[in-house]
Amino acid sequence: MSTTHLQEVRLACRQFALLYFHFCKTLVETLGEDAALPVVQKAVFELSLERSNGSRRRAGEQGLEPTPENFSKVNDLPVSAWEDWTPACGGVRCPYAEQWLGYYETYPWFKRFAS
Repeated sequence: MSTTHLQEVRLACRQFALLYFHFCKTLVETLGEDAALPVVQKAVFELSLERSNGSRRRAGEQGLEPTPENFSKVNDLPVSAWEDWTPACGGVRCPYAEQWLGYYETYPWFKRFAS
């Protein structure tokens, strides 16, 4: 994968990171931190269910058992954003953390939401 392609994948991940932050920020400003956290946790949990159900479905379509060993064959994340990481991508391996770490000083509450 070329560095340009890898940077484009990481830019797409950055867009998701921005959306997630602003989703959380809006909820915190509207509901308060303590009320917003369980709402965000529910949304992330629902997302994880949809993703894992899709992974199980893809495994079945490929005749694979839904096991950790087969996960890489049915994963729906652009793993190249992590696996093909180089120092040219920035100092942080995770493309989400690369964006989110910049929010911690101004929005210290976000540490709870980012993890």
